Order: sequence, then C-alpha cells, then structure tokens
Amino acid sequence: MEPDAETIPTATIAPTPEQVLAWIAAAGDSPWFPSAHSKRSGIPREAFDPPLNELRGAELVRVVDWVREVGQGYALTSDGKTALEAIARARDLIANPPSPEAAVSPSSPPEAPKPAIIDLRPPIITPALLMANLLWFFVGLVVATRLGVTLRSFLLEGDRTTFARLGAVAAPDLLRGDWWRLATCCFVHGSIWHLLINLFNLGMIGALAELLWGRWRVLLIYLIAGFAGSCLALALHPLDASHHAPLLVGASGAIWGLATSVVAWMLLFHRRLPRDLVVDLTRRLGVGFALSIAVSLLPGVSWQAHLGGAAAGFAAAIFLNEMRFGRGYRRALALVAVAMMPALCAGGVLLAIQCGEQWAPLRPAPAPPPVPGDPTQLLESLAPMVVNPTVNEAGQLLILDPKRRKPERMAEVRGRVKAFWSNAMEASQRLTPALGDAAVDANRARAKQFADARVESLGRLLGMLDAIAIPDVPTWKDWGERHRAADRLWNDIEK
Repeated sequence: MEPDAETIPTATIAPTPEQVLAWIAAAGDSPWFPSAHSKRSGIPREAFDPPLNELRGAELVRVVDWVREVGQGYALTSDGKTALEAIARARDLIANPPSPEAAVSPSSPPEAPKPAIIDLRPPIITPALLMANLLWFFVGLVVATRLGVTLRSFLLEGDRTTFARLGAVAAPDLLRGDWWRLATCCFVHGSIWHLLINLFNLGMIGALAELLWGRWRVLLIYLIAGFAGSCLALALHPLDASHHAPLLVGASGAIWGLATSVVAWMLLFHRRLPRDLVVDLTRRLGVGFALSIAVSLLPGVSWQAHLGGAAAGFAAAIFLNEMRFGRGYRRALALVAVAMMPALCAGGVLLAIQCGEQWAPLRPAPAPPPVPGDPTQLLESLAPMVVNPTVNEAGQLLILDPKRRKPERMAEVRGRVKAFWSNAMEASQRLTPALGDAAVDANRARAKQFADARVESLGRLLGMLDAIAIPDVPTWKDWGERHRAADRLWNDIEK
C-alpha cells in the first residue's frame, strides 16, 4: 500500500519524490494541491517544491488547475503512472526475490531512453561562425586596401565596391542571376561597429541556442534564417527612397533566427523546467528583443531582414524538433518542410521580381527615345525614379571583373545610359533662352542646372563604361557625388 497523508508523521519536513508521487496518485482523477496537503499533514508548504520540481523535470507530473485560496494543482502524467507501477514491481521483487533460474532467464529489452532535450557538449558551431565573420571582415580590409580605400574609411564607413566583391547583395544582382549572394551577404559587415555588435549578439545567443538545439541543428537554423532574412529584405525593399539599390549586408537576420529558436524551445519544453528558470529566461529574452526591435527601427537598418530571419528561425526550430522527437510520417513531413524552406523563400523573391510593385522600376526596359517638344517632357525622362534603375545596373556591371562582363549586356546598358545623356543635352539646350518672366525664368534656371548635372554625371558614367578596368576609388566616389547631387537638384524644380 502506498503511503498517504496520514501515514507520514507531521514532523517530516522533507518528503521524497516517491512520496509526493504516491500522494498525487491517491488523489485519483482530482488534482492534488500541496497547500491543502500541507494543512492536513503539518508538512511545511515549501518542502514540497524540490520534489515537485524534480518530478516535473522528469515529466512524471504535470500542472493542472489553479484554484483561488488553494493554489496550484498537480496530476500524474502517463510516465508518472508507469513510474508508480515500476516502483510497486520493485517492492514486490524485494519482498519476493526470483529463483536463480528466473534471475538468468532472458527478459524483454529495456525501453529506449528518450532523446535529451539539451546538448551538453561544448559549443563548436558558434565559435566557428564567430571566426568566419571575423576572418571575412579581415579579408574585406585587405581587398579595400588594395582598392585604395583608407583603413579609417573602411572601418567606419565601409566601401560599396569591396562589399560587392565579398558577396553583398543588391537588387540588380538577382536580376543578373547572382542568387548565391542572398547567403554570402550574411557574412559581410558594413563597419567595425556593425561587426562587433553582431559578434556580441551571436556569442550571447548562439552558445545558448547550440546548447538547446545541438550543433548541426543550430547551424541549419542560422543558415536558413540568414537566407530567409535576405530574401524578405530584397523582396520588400529593392530600392530606397532615392530609387538607388542599397547593398544588404550583415548577420542580423541569422542572429534573430537563433533568438526565436530559443523562444520556440522554451514554448516546447517549459513544462520540464523549474518555474524560476523559465521566468529568468523570459525576462532576459524580453530585454534582448526590446533592444533588438529598437535597433531595427533605426535608419539604414533592414527590419525586413530581421523579421524574415526571426520567422524562419522559429519555423525551422519547430520542424527540427519534430524531426528529433516525431515518429513516422510527421518526421518525414518535417524533413521535407526544412528542405523546402530555402526554395520557398527564393520563390517569394522571384514572385516579387516578376509581380511586385517595388520591383517595377528595376525590370528591364528599352532604351528611352529622345523626347521632342516641351523641355518639361525631357526633364520628366531624367527624373531619379526613371534614370536610377539603369544607373544602378551600370554600377553593378562596373564592379565586376572585366572578364566577367557580358559584352551584349554592357552594350545594352550603355545604350540606355547614352539615351538618357542625349535627353539631358537636349533639355539643357532648350532651357537656355530666357522668357522674360522672373519666376518662370528662375525655375528654368534650376531646371537647366539639373539638366547640366545630369549631362555631367551620365557623361562620366559613359566614360567609366567605356574603360576596360574597374574604376578606381577616387573616380568611383567622384561620380557618385555628382550623381547624387543631380538627384537632389531634381527636388528643387517646380513641377
């Protein structure tokens, strides 16, 4: 007979897990309340917490109803009932030992243990990822130095040409077929501060995620989340407000994926953890997410990449957990889902390229013909939203090694740039005569200044396209400043 409340002396202040398990079983289908048992037995209420935590950690009991003025209730799990039966069999075995023949007779094989929910091996994936990001930044430093970029400039501001060579991604890259950049951009960082912040976050959250998910699972989560973040960022934000194609760099999306994988683990296994540990982890993650969300709202930070990485990391963690503990078709479906996630993300980007409104200015267009008549029409053909997609495409071609440039592509892009340059020349000539109205002439003067700036920037771009070598850093920066200056002058014209 199992002990109940009446068979334990009131002086007992440290009940064993076996005793608590028996008391919960004695309650039958009704919840067992430690506070009520404490009043009946005289055992201090806090004495029940250690054995309860041990039983919950072993998944022998579960939390059920909470009743006002009575407290939290507990009930046996199926494993708890099995454990009680095993205890009873053990007691019976002690009371009635088997014969020697029975002791050596074959018995049924023991039940296979459940996989552990944490991996206690020292982390190796997180240090490897930290080293990979750090070494790749050093490679970028060497490349930038050879291109003539100063050490201070690269560390604090970065260099677009260097980033593109290291694997950063921009919208025109995908149109050219460089889809691999959606993954490599996660190892490129825009400045030393960007690198240090991400290394700190990766070191903090990566080690914990590797402890919870294991080595190869945390690597999969990191890679899938980083790729998904890049996909969502490019799908939703291929151009900035000035219709330039920004470069996407950084491991933030992958790190967000690791963070949400920790959240997924807590949701899956919180019943097996002590309550105080759950509260502490929740508080720490809450503070971390609040700071990360604040950073995501800063200018120049891609919240789309953070969101995509977070969602993908959470989903990948759920599927990987099903692969670890699931059985039969559920495990097979989880495997298929994990394998399909990168393909689905890339498919979403392809759909955005073909149908998305944000990608409309980037879709290939024929070279604009000269616009006759009113110079206003010529000016409209030189607006940033019209010119910049072609300029961005030309810039992406210029940073390629000359041997990798396709002649037919170069000729097609150069033709479009030349057509814009011709329109700018025509607009400048038509805007020269004054009309005698002070206000109109002042606006025409601003329009002519804009047209002249377009002539200058597009002319320099044509020269860079005609050159064989990759433009050096001073030439590249001088052209970029003139191009941006022309874009700013467009806003001064009264339309």
